[in-house]
Amino acid sequence: MSRVLVTNARMWYSLNTIRILSRHGHEVYAVDSSRNSGGLYSRYTKERFLTPCLTKRPREYMEFIVDIVESRDIEIIVPPYEEVFVLSYYRYMLPDKVKILLSSYPVLAMLHDKYHMSRYAKRIGIPTPKTALLRDFREGEWEFPVILKPRHGRGAAGVKRVKDLEHLRAIIPTLKTNEYLVQQELPRVQFCSMGLALEGELKGNTIYRNLREFPESGGTGTSRVTVEVNEITDYVNRIVKDLKYTGFFGADFLYDEKTGTYNIVDVNPRLNPGIFTGYVSGIDLPTLYMDLILRPNEVTPRFSSNGSGSFTLFLEIGWFFSVLFKGKFRKLSSIFKKGPKLKEDIWDVRDIKPFFVVLWIMFLSLFAGPFYGGDQEFVVAGSTFDDKLFEKPEELLELEKDNIAS
Repeated sequence: MSRVLVTNARMWYSLNTIRILSRHGHEVYAVDSSRNSGGLYSRYTKERFLTPCLTKRPREYMEFIVDIVESRDIEIIVPPYEEVFVLSYYRYMLPDKVKILLSSYPVLAMLHDKYHMSRYAKRIGIPTPKTALLRDFREGEWEFPVILKPRHGRGAAGVKRVKDLEHLRAIIPTLKTNEYLVQQELPRVQFCSMGLALEGELKGNTIYRNLREFPESGGTGTSRVTVEVNEITDYVNRIVKDLKYTGFFGADFLYDEKTGTYNIVDVNPRLNPGIFTGYVSGIDLPTLYMDLILRPNEVTPRFSSNGSGSFTLFLEIGWFFSVLFKGKFRKLSSIFKKGPKLKEDIWDVRDIKPFFVVLWIMFLSLFAGPFYGGDQEFVVAGSTFDDKLFEKPEELLELEKDNIAS
């Protein structure tokens, strides 16, 4: 048994992590900056703490984490969300005794920047949609519609579909053109991956397809089913090996039927909803994480097979009403179609409180979301990474130069 600290308790895949680790006999501690975090109320959490705001006070956040590590004799840290950037940047502050699987800050920061990630992917031979900074947009070089998205966004927050040049000209004055990308629109056929790597070797990976997403126009998957796609496995392996990557690794791809290519559109060096999708298909990433720390020589790579899946009930409800209010009634039938048996990833009769906490925060997001830039931004407020508060290391500057030169 190990004493484990999970450093973000609000995401439902953080809750999955807490439950899985505790059921395997580990003593789990959890932190978050918000009381409205389902994992804090789990019966599987030994002790819970409220941290300083990660987004605005990262140094204080790190000092708080170090204090918990020392006072509770924490042996292993499992970081589910964007605290990975802060933990990596200030890693030198952590006591030597505590173990964590994490890549260097320059690698994480480069992948988090969608502009540099797309340039990097193209440089190592991975298909990407045509992409440029909005400031570099040239009228005669693009076909509409196009997609505008923040360089450092998450989910579908801030993403805009632009139908024509007149529409774009109306939007540009409202945006920081150095912080937004313009990207060629591809069909919304999305595939995602969730894996774990150690020193450049992919040790476990799940590939899944979103059956539905919320918002309905494109965003976080509400239901997911595992698939096998050799091209995606190859691309993930290529990045992991080239960067000598360590830690959780999630990536999103859009499939273009016209060219038969899987185009990478996002990389998240953290957990995503695929952790539970993988779990029900036999890929237990939280336990694999522990094994790679405690007994790395005994670990053999593990990959999910076709046909298993999960769904998130409150997101499915959001999808249903989103489609209903938009009058897209034909789409509603998809929720009743017979398909693979999916397992709900939040409800647990042995651990009821977190479900209602998560449901409560999603309900609040309907009313408070517009003041935060959207429902999702309200939910993650205070737990996101702001790179403007960090000085760029020389290694990161070199990585960016390489990407631009390509």
